[in-house]
Amino acid sequence: YSSDKYGTSYAENLKTIAKTAGFNHIQSEKIQYPWTEINPDRSVRYIMDVIKKKDYRTVLVAIPHYAWLEVFPLLADAAEEFGTNGEDYVWMLAGSVDLDQWTMDKEPLNTNITKFLKGAGIIRQIDKFVIPAVDGMEDPFLQSWRAKGSNPSFVELVNRVNPISEGSSGYYSIPANSSLAKKFFETVYPKPGAGFIYDAVMAVGLGACKSQKRDKPQHRKTGQVACENTCSNFFSNCVQNVGCEQCAKGLQNEKSRLARNGSCVPGCVPTDSMVLKCPDLRDFIVGTNSTGVLFRHSSCYLGPAVKVEWFIFLYVFEISS
Repeated sequence: YSSDKYGTSYAENLKTIAKTAGFNHIQSEKIQYPWTEINPDRSVRYIMDVIKKKDYRTVLVAIPHYAWLEVFPLLADAAEEFGTNGEDYVWMLAGSVDLDQWTMDKEPLNTNITKFLKGAGIIRQIDKFVIPAVDGMEDPFLQSWRAKGSNPSFVELVNRVNPISEGSSGYYSIPANSSLAKKFFETVYPKPGAGFIYDAVMAVGLGACKSQKRDKPQHRKTGQVACENTCSNFFSNCVQNVGCEQCAKGLQNEKSRLARNGSCVPGCVPTDSMVLKCPDLRDFIVGTNSTGVLFRHSSCYLGPAVKVEWFIFLYVFEISS
């Protein structure tokens, strides 16, 4: 494994999982940039010699995706030199290893790489949208992506929030209401990993909604005490000093200055003058959730998640272009 954070973390987690599964003998060997004999006891060739001498038979390689381009040829050549690429050895490669890149797209072809990959296994996450449709059923994420080209408002949004300014290197733009937009989304695939990022963002948003719904306090009962004039006056001074949001939170806290010095009963109904100062004040519901975050009146607020969702599409759009 590589000596960076990715490789070290992978090795440690693998050890923990393997021991839990009942594996009694696990050995780790570390390689380090620049991967060659410049760093003798951490070079690919040195570790391959160790593997040969210690008679390992199943070997997992964990290095970050950006290092494969340099490490893979060294790995394959060393395996050929020490004879560790035969049928007696099982190699597992972790990370973003593109078999097409190493077996078909390289010119001239490296025969050692081809031989090394024969019978090797790859551990990686794959977006469902890269798998051919089964029985004509295309991945829902990819279906949604394909349809974006026919949505001028979406394409215009992507163009508008593009952080790369027009005329700068890497800038790309498509006329919103054009055949080019439709063709782009129909022919270009999302960036690998986009489906996982999208699912993760939406899972957080849906979880937040569920949490709000579960922890949502009861609405005020009829006849609940109104904020007194003294409280209203203190609230007005508070808003001038620290703003509406901070003072609204103070109205819910019995230890706040508003409660201690302004005679504000936590959860009291705001007066008209208080609402005039802070129009959104009545949108707040009495009480807080388990993390102390003040509730809003809406049943489910996904604003932040939606913003990140647009970022995801922008990220996919830029890289793919």
